[in-house]
Amino acid sequence: VNRGTRIVGGVETEVNEYPWMVALAWSSSYSSAFCGGSIIHEEYILTAAHCAAVMSGSEVVVVGEHQWSTSGESNVRETVNIAQIISNPNYNSNTMENDVALLKLSRPLTFGSDNQVAPICPPEAGNLYTNIDALVTGWGTTESGGDVSDILLEVTVPTMPNSNCQSNYAVYGSDEITDDMICAGLPEGGKDSCQGDSGGPMITQDSSFYRQIGVVSWGYGCAYPGLPGVYAR
Repeated sequence: VNRGTRIVGGVETEVNEYPWMVALAWSSSYSSAFCGGSIIHEEYILTAAHCAAVMSGSEVVVVGEHQWSTSGESNVRETVNIAQIISNPNYNSNTMENDVALLKLSRPLTFGSDNQVAPICPPEAGNLYTNIDALVTGWGTTESGGDVSDILLEVTVPTMPNSNCQSNYAVYGSDEITDDMICAGLPEGGKDSCQGDSGGPMITQDSSFYRQIGVVSWGYGCAYPGLPGVYAR
């Protein structure tokens, strides 16, 4: 059972389709992502605190990536060093509450008029985003315990009330779905975030633009029936 670093049933994205999506990579190897993140400001990346917990500061943020094995698909791909790691001081690694962190970049990003690198909009204050279709992107594994994806994938999953999610997880005992979490997944399973997607954004479309409503956080396995993915609000 994998409760930790948490796309199954997804499809390939277009190059630079989601211009706020970034990868976190070990500085020694840019061949894959160990976590995802999102651009929220020219100098700041939003990710999961459990991703930040395994970082030393020598890692890099990869902007504009699409396919790891091909270098020429994106003309805005760049790597940026991390100047500061700022985890939520209330993050609890046992309960996974407040699983969010900020990464301050060593230099500001440039947002061009072509929107190939751009920030994601924040959620509306007070909106719980219940029972809507949300989109998750990542380079994570395509099945629990499987291989990571070479290409950025996307998957659409419906959100649900926290009370429903709590009932689903009650069979596992003490795991509590708190107000700072939001759950999403199909009752029959088959679509979910998975290992390596952690820290990446869960977004929803609001008229002509997207808002981020969650950060990939945790779950039991990936895409199991009745066990939705859990995201930090």
